Amino acid sequence: MRRFDRTGDGARIHTEDFAQVFRQYPDNKYQGFTFGDIGRVLAIYAGDRSAEEFAKRLVYNAMIGNANMHLKNWSLIYRDARTPAIAPAYHLLCTTAFIPDESMALRLGAARNWHELTVNEFVALGESALVGAQAPVRPVTETVERFRDVWRNERTHLPGSRSTIDAVDRQLDSARRLAMSRNGRAVGSDLGFASGGAR
Repeated sequence: MRRFDRTGDGARIHTEDFAQVFRQYPDNKYQGFTFGDIGRVLAIYAGDRSAEEFAKRLVYNAMIGNANMHLKNWSLIYRDARTPAIAPAYHLLCTTAFIPDESMALRLGAARNWHELTVNEFVALGESALVGAQAPVRPVTETVERFRDVWRNERTHLPGSRSTIDAVDRQLDSARRLAMSRNGRAVGSDLGFASGGAR
């Protein structure tokens, strides 16, 4: 496995996780800050592309049931030693297959549990990050739609265990409001998970 914080000749590329960014001790990686705080830092200092990538990854983790995306599992990377960007993704796994958990590692707006998460929280994230209320909507809905389609077609062909596949199915049902506004209507098109998207 190749490390993203090393060059081809082994030189170190500076990175810092968001516990370091927010000056939190590792033991406080679930406390004091939210996904919104991470999004604001990315939008202000790393730019729109990093902020959009953050929204996509956050949606992906919601759909696979990764309850462990705390401050230390998001990082900045400085490839030119000066300019921050969101670091490549890591620690992407379905934790709910092993530890059933209805809560996210951090809050996003008013949502702390999977079933509370809607596009409204991402709209609020766009507003607070000063990238525009609608900026996160397209990457969020596209990621939901793409994941649903790929999962439906490939779930039985993946090397994961049956318990993990079942856990993701349950998670998709729990997070079925993810592409919905709080009024229960789909944003843009019908991207909901009415039957887990995989039965």
